[in-house]
Amino acid sequence: MSEKLSPLISVILPTYNAGPDLFLAVKSILMQTYNNFELLLIDDGSTDESLSFLKGIRDERLKIFKNYKNMGLSYSLNLGIGLSNGEFIARMDGDDISYVDRFERQVKFLMANPEVDLLATKCVVFSGGKNEVLGYLPFEETHEKLIKNMVWSHIPMPHPSWMGKSQWFKNHLYKFPEVERAEDQELLVRASLNSRYHTLPNTLLAYRYSEQSIQKKFVARKSLFFAKNSFFLEKKMYFCNVANFLGTFIKLISDCLPILTIARNLFKKNDPVLCDEKKNFSCLMLDLRR
Repeated sequence: MSEKLSPLISVILPTYNAGPDLFLAVKSILMQTYNNFELLLIDDGSTDESLSFLKGIRDERLKIFKNYKNMGLSYSLNLGIGLSNGEFIARMDGDDISYVDRFERQVKFLMANPEVDLLATKCVVFSGGKNEVLGYLPFEETHEKLIKNMVWSHIPMPHPSWMGKSQWFKNHLYKFPEVERAEDQELLVRASLNSRYHTLPNTLLAYRYSEQSIQKKFVARKSLFFAKNSFFLEKKMYFCNVANFLGTFIKLISDCLPILTIARNLFKKNDPVLCDEKKNFSCLMLDLRR
């Protein structure tokens, strides 16, 4: 396949103390059916033995960079953007799993729809301990639906599933010092006035759910509230400030009730879709462990 039909992707994977989960995350990228990419792994001053789990990997597409100390996610992401050589940039986290056809489907869509700047995918949630599929992350497909509740809530585009035009990332960059645990949402909101978003309806990433997820979400809500508040004030969108306050207040209360928060996105127990998702995920994990 020619370079024009098979453009280079720069995959940015920042990691900090990811432990053994990092190996499966990296392997899920290296097993992609679309293979014209560079994997830029940014170790953000890890104090564990994360990188030791990658010693057995021999693949010239994997390039490892190390920060001299923990600089934060936004710094590492912007570093990766600066180091990138690809026409497209893709995101990945050190504890999640990409399905093997993720890049192939995303590149095909982006090349067929050049008006789209940033593309996410549908994502399943799995428990870190049991490797059991729990449900989906919130999902909307079109740009209009994605930004519809931006003021009240958030833009449901899972960060580790992103792929977009390299120039879009370079034009916007992540805010630094970062918006704690909400750097992706801050960027989406800030860039929304002159960007086009979309989400593929295919399940192409598995997002790891941990016991700390509720606490992290609480911190992210607060950080995003202040970030959006500043943005709306700058743009003189005063009504949006009021809506942002009310929406964040409701979300914070909801997040304090883990049962309600999780139940919003879980499958019904006997849902046939759940059976298919579990089967697909199990097959993927078996392939990764071979």
